Amino acid sequence: GSLRILSGTMPLVAYATQNFRITPDLVVAPKYITIVLGIVLFMGACLSFFTLDLLGRRSLIITSSLVSSVTLFVAGMYYFLETQTTIYVAPYSWMVPIVILIYAAADVGGLYPVHTAYTSELFTSNTRSMASSLAAVITTFFTLVTLKSYQTITDLIGVYFNFFIYSIICLIGAIVSYIFMPETKNKTFEQIRKELCTLTRNQLI
Repeated sequence: GSLRILSGTMPLVAYATQNFRITPDLVVAPKYITIVLGIVLFMGACLSFFTLDLLGRRSLIITSSLVSSVTLFVAGMYYFLETQTTIYVAPYSWMVPIVILIYAAADVGGLYPVHTAYTSELFTSNTRSMASSLAAVITTFFTLVTLKSYQTITDLIGVYFNFFIYSIICLIGAIVSYIFMPETKNKTFEQIRKELCTLTRNQLI
């Protein structure tokens, strides 16, 4: 859950209309793009029920993290060139809403359902409720951090820097997931525990 929140989900949704307003020469009005963003989030949540079992937990979180990283980097690079250089990038402003919509789909269709699945599959029935509560506390804390820091970073450095930070976090998340996260699809808790022990032992050797 921390990866999803630290990838910038909450601030990018909360400040979506504001970001689209500072993007020049958009053909569609910012408020309508924000509506489309909401639809994408809803549809992605519906489709996540199928992608979770179709692709598997590990593959899905790695893929969605990489997609999120690339799309956030593209958006960040656009805003960097637009605000910090003299390069004329206005004709390419259409890229911003597109990559943000792709990011939103990857986030709600990948990072969110995997977080939910892992919470229920990596813990025993005795510890699952405690793990869920702890995850909720951590998620709430990071949500507050990202929401409070977004505008501060925008004012001090520029909106582009937020996108770069989130992009790097997603890339790190993909690497960590590739190294440490087990595939839990159609596996018992005992099988998952053994795989976790094997992965951990291999990294220590």
